[in-house]
Amino acid sequence: MSFSVLSAGNFTASILEVGVTLNGNYAYINISPAENVSTCAKHTQVRFELDSDAKRSALSLVLAAQMSGKKIRIYFSDDDCLGDSPRPSTITVVN
Repeated sequence: MSFSVLSAGNFTASILEVGVTLNGNYAYINISPAENVSTCAKHTQVRFELDSDAKRSALSLVLAAQMSGKKIRIYFSDDDCLGDSPRPSTITVVN
């Protein structure tokens, strides 16, 4: 299961924490190990807005992966940051 398509690089990580900022209307995922693909300043967290059904579905996908102990593969586009963290273009669950 995934959302979105096409990106410049990808990275597989374990999920340490998943959260939502209510005032910023975005989700964040703290990951380990730190990603080494994006050009954003922070490499231990990815963020994405919750402004569409697809993005809210992606949050559900990440929560399901965390609850089942699965890793996620995060795909990135060049220079696409939300604040200091990379914004994923695709997220998949991996075995």
